Amino acid sequence: MTVKYQKITKKKKHLSILLNLVMFFFYFFRLILFLELLGVLRNEEAGKFEENFEEAIKNVNSIIVPSQIPVEIKQLFNDEKCLKTDENSDKFWIIVRAIKEFTENEGMGHLPLKGTIPDMVSDSDKYVAIQNVYKSKAQHDVDSVLSRVERILLNINKPFDYINEQEVKLYCKNAYYLKNMRYKSVSQEYDPQTSNLGSLIEENSDSDLIFYILMRAVDLFQLENNRFPGTNIELLHSDGILLKKYLYKLMQENRINITIKEEFIHEICRYGNCEIHSISAYLGGCAAHEAIKLLTNQFIPINNTLIYNGIKQSSTVFEI
Repeated sequence: MTVKYQKITKKKKHLSILLNLVMFFFYFFRLILFLELLGVLRNEEAGKFEENFEEAIKNVNSIIVPSQIPVEIKQLFNDEKCLKTDENSDKFWIIVRAIKEFTENEGMGHLPLKGTIPDMVSDSDKYVAIQNVYKSKAQHDVDSVLSRVERILLNINKPFDYINEQEVKLYCKNAYYLKNMRYKSVSQEYDPQTSNLGSLIEENSDSDLIFYILMRAVDLFQLENNRFPGTNIELLHSDGILLKKYLYKLMQENRINITIKEEFIHEICRYGNCEIHSISAYLGGCAAHEAIKLLTNQFIPINNTLIYNGIKQSSTVFEI
């Protein structure tokens, strides 16, 4: 059995290498043909649109790279809420389901067209003509997705006006950027059974996540002693020892196997729960941004925990 398995593995490797070579030559010849066609057209036009040809050559890479569906969108398509829509499904999953069906059928593996084109060297007439072609195709895609949305609504006994054309158009225009964020409650974050703090810290042992663990230990210290470590300068050393005890307890509960430097523990005690004006102002601004995002339903909110390092002036988001 082992010999047979090894033979199968070798065959798979050989097939993979062969497939990669075929794809390489396919895109290589595609590039050659494009450049040859560009050269023929360039000779025929004899310098009338020289800037267009120069621009085309600079952007040739976008022609030979295949269009792919982002991993995040594939995850949405394979989500159980997308695959199984019912009367309790919200608008997001119904439209995503319709886009998935469109991609697998009319789209032939492509998401709906955005309908906009980048700025380029062109006269107004030609630019508007190209733009109208893209807009027409984008509207055709919207109509196809909308018909699928209506079919899904019919199947789950919801009225057709539950989702309107403008909503479908918005989703199609941003099909490459759709995202579903599942948040954890504070209790889930603090529960070792539902938190992934242990695996995260092992993957990011040199990151600012170290300070998150330290601040959690500070919370435990404050909860049991009714004060923060370092607030009494005379107890600074003993507070450091006590804080280390809470820190090790927290690490043990979350199965964290790393070494935290003594200087970090000492620094947490030394700062004594003080609030630096510049840091407070920055974090207050972050909180205001998040409130605006939630109130206006625009832009992508922070998922879970933001850690700001005032020394490095850097911020990192972790899904704990």
